Amino acid sequence: MLDAANGNPRPEIEYRQAFAEELELPESDFDLVVNPLMFHYIDDLKPVIKKIHSWLHVGGNLVF
Repeated sequence: MLDAANGNPRPEIEYRQAFAEELELPESDFDLVVNPLMFHYIDDLKPVIKKIHSWLHVGGNLVF
């Protein structure tokens, strides 16, 4: 997916590849978090969902 995104770069979008459990991002800094094909790999989903929630602005969206 990152290869496809990098084939059509958009300077306003920053793409990252990381384990969700290890990723650190600023709180309340994002309108959208997209996590395709990864939740089924996580043993304890609750801390990851809490972390993602902290990254989103009020009214932000998680797409999975």
